[in-house]
Amino acid sequence: MGTFVGHFVPGLAFTFLGLWHTICTIKCYKLKGPSHFTSTTWFPINTRNHFIKHLELYLLFTFSIVVITLQLINHPFQALNYEHASMYLHVALYSFLAIVIDLSPSSNSLSGLVTTLAASVFAQKLLLWHCHSADMLGLKGTTTGCCNSSWQPL
Repeated sequence: MGTFVGHFVPGLAFTFLGLWHTICTIKCYKLKGPSHFTSTTWFPINTRNHFIKHLELYLLFTFSIVVITLQLINHPFQALNYEHASMYLHVALYSFLAIVIDLSPSSNSLSGLVTTLAASVFAQKLLLWHCHSADMLGLKGTTTGCCNSSWQPL
């Protein structure tokens, strides 16, 4: 993930996911109207096949596990890779639990848990990106770090 492609491919995947959510949210709003509209954290595909219905969550889970594996295999002892791996671990946990909760008979009562998990994923990403970018000069520039003895505040 330390290369341009390593950031571009996941960024592109999340961009497509964001476009999918935008289109589905607009569609739901148009169909249900403003008084009956509720937004969800994921959008099932209308089919009887459970795999295709949960395709978004399966792709999130698979993509996250692949990225975690690549992060820990390529450079296992770099703190930056643990940051990236922990972000994707949280996404994998969210997607796995969203599938399990949706398949459970009490999915309506546990839908708040899925929303809370999605919010916690974004909160963790915001915190880690803040901490990750705090020791950079510019966009993915030279790392100086606060612990580096040559670091001086501006």
